[in-house]
Amino acid sequence: MANLDLQFAILNLIKASQTDAGCLAYDLFESHTEPNVFMMIEKWSDAQALDNHNKNQTLLTFATKVPEYISQKPEIIVMDHD
Repeated sequence: MANLDLQFAILNLIKASQTDAGCLAYDLFESHTEPNVFMMIEKWSDAQALDNHNKNQTLLTFATKVPEYISQKPEIIVMDHD
């Protein structure tokens, strides 16, 4: 990762999120073809677990700092999987 502050913030978020009730997976991927492009993939046991995660203080703090690190708005896609 190019930005060590961003790396620390993301890893802190992942560590905290993985302890949230209902977290089945929370992974970070970095593009090998596009510099500074990251993808986070999360898997939650149900919608309530995701809703509770979205109230996690570490996530809320991270979200306030994201604009310091990014050049464009992040894309968030929520998908259901049976």
